[in-house]
Amino acid sequence: MSRIMDITHAYREDMPVADSSEGLGNPIKLISSMKNGSLYNLSEMKMIVHTGTHVDSPAHFFQEHYDAGFDVDTLDLELLNGPALLVDVPRDTNITV
Repeated sequence: MSRIMDITHAYREDMPVADSSEGLGNPIKLISSMKNGSLYNLSEMKMIVHTGTHVDSPAHFFQEHYDAGFDVDTLDLELLNGPALLVDVPRDTNITV
């Protein structure tokens, strides 16, 4: 029997991000608030796409793929599912081999 396991990392303020030594910080900002008279609460989320668990598109590494529009939304999800080995590494533990 096969199953899909979600191995997504939760976002944390100290999560490493590409091209930054300062970490993710708080990516969510409340831009409209009912407490301040708005009819609704509205949040904005900003971060670079290489934060946390993600898939790189062919366009990330090859200009001709970028020009052709080969983004992650064009990837066949069947290619992203298959046999795998899941290794549980406790937080704050480095893999040394």
